[in-house]
Amino acid sequence: DGAERVSLEDVRPAIAARGFTWTGSLPLNGTRCVISVPPAWPCYLDAWGADNSHARGCKKYIRSMASLVGYLEKCLELARDGVSVRLEGDTAASDDEANASDDATPPSVAPSQADEAEIEQA
Repeated sequence: DGAERVSLEDVRPAIAARGFTWTGSLPLNGTRCVISVPPAWPCYLDAWGADNSHARGCKKYIRSMASLVGYLEKCLELARDGVSVRLEGDTAASDDEANASDDATPPSVAPSQADEAEIEQA
């Protein structure tokens, strides 16, 4: 297998340029790295995290190359199919509202504002 491994550190400039935020350190095993999705992109929890992550901390944030690739592939699929999805910015707003009120209502579902070409470039 002569394929070169790509790490989260390798793709950091490309995803940061598209609005992904990066917190934590990046040791060799990548367990302390936390990547957040930009507000205008599909909600990570809805698009990928809920169905593909077992640990609670991994459901809301990207913490591995496999999760990043899976999320981006799912975003492409949603964009190609024209599926309306909740955006990451709506998720943060609904979390704030839920924390501020006992009478939280579900967030609205909006068409994705992340352009398919932008997703493919990431």
